[in-house]
Amino acid sequence: MRERNISAITTNSISIHLDHGALLRITLLEGAEIDIEETIKNCSAILKVAAGKKRLILVNANADWAITTEARAYFVRENILERTIAMAFVADKLPKRLIVNFFIRLHKTSIPIKLFSKEEKALIWLKSFKIKY
Repeated sequence: MRERNISAITTNSISIHLDHGALLRITLLEGAEIDIEETIKNCSAILKVAAGKKRLILVNANADWAITTEARAYFVRENILERTIAMAFVADKLPKRLIVNFFIRLHKTSIPIKLFSKEEKALIWLKSFKIKY
């Protein structure tokens, strides 16, 4: 029996939605506390929605959320990044921008990752990669 494609999943800490084309939208939920167990669930959900294809990822990090050091490290080790063309974070509040910037600088990856304050600019940047792959 063939498995049906899933276009959206919500966990305790994130909402994932496959937009038109290759864009995977991830929204961190208000009050989310992301530990290693939650990250394992989130990575599994992201891989299900991505359906084995390389995706552009837009992460809305504007909510009030927290993530443990172990959870951040697991996310980088997990094969999510291997299946990512480029990743853009959107955060308009200074505390969240600092956390995301720290994440980007600490965890050097082979894929382009950038932080934006406006979603529109993030989308323009992400769409510039679609043609290259």
